[in-house]
Amino acid sequence: MQRGIIDRARGRWVVMNRHVLRALVLALAIFPAARIAEALPQGAAIDLVPHRAIYDMTLKKAVAGSNVSEIRGRLVFDFAGSACDGYSLKSRLVTELIDREGNATVTDLRSTTWEQADGGKFRFNSAQYVDQRLSERLEGSAARRKANEAIDVTIDKPQRQALNFRGTPLFPTQHSLAILEAAQQGTNMVQADIYDGSEKGNKLLSTTTVIGRPSLPGPRAHPAGMKNFERLDELVSWPVSISYYETPAEANRDEGLPTYELSFRLFANGVSRDLLIDYGNFSIHGELSRIDFYPPAACPGPAAVKKK
Repeated sequence: MQRGIIDRARGRWVVMNRHVLRALVLALAIFPAARIAEALPQGAAIDLVPHRAIYDMTLKKAVAGSNVSEIRGRLVFDFAGSACDGYSLKSRLVTELIDREGNATVTDLRSTTWEQADGGKFRFNSAQYVDQRLSERLEGSAARRKANEAIDVTIDKPQRQALNFRGTPLFPTQHSLAILEAAQQGTNMVQADIYDGSEKGNKLLSTTTVIGRPSLPGPRAHPAGMKNFERLDELVSWPVSISYYETPAEANRDEGLPTYELSFRLFANGVSRDLLIDYGNFSIHGELSRIDFYPPAACPGPAAVKKK
């Protein structure tokens, strides 16, 4: 029984990783628009900076019923691309989860995605290893029929499957851009359905994002000796909290019961710090321990989008 509980907890933690990596991205407030406009002009283009970020993951808290004693690990997030070439993301999360009897499980999740900049296409590929053995493989793609319309999904692995999701679901980078755009405009809530190829690639997630009061550029506390953190001091940032619901989400939303909640500080260039993932019975903290910035990709011509 206890092993089943810890297996389910481990499974939820692994699934959550896909959303942590791609969402990048608390209190309701009216933004001081005049001061924000000085630091980040309204209508300014949103440039997601290519970068490699490393987060140290630790258990924040756990209730007795969760049977989780400790979680530790590392998340590597490698983001590249541009508004003309599309956006690519390579990530790896390795965690060790220890239950209250001292049993340890090591999970290694590797993921690669590519998203067309205009939100027309999305490709995903992931592999999950548990105690160094391959336990799950997922590969597929999604294509939007027309702008702001339904998406058709093709799952290639583990077995061929065709799916369709109606409405106007967003892909992960689209969602991040929508949050940043809302933050710039002084909007403090974003609701959207998300398709990110998570779990078996066969479902949408419904999200409610709350954007808190912004912090203007200025010196911040950074880990001693860490390079490149000062670049974040030059940027406006916002506390962001995203609640995730499995669709159909109306019943859960009425009860106020998200599957999990993700909170973080989002900077104007798309970098995030201070991750907190809350499942209710346990929560995980991710501390940014290293960041390296890549040279921005050159775009040949105004707003040109390369079709891939």
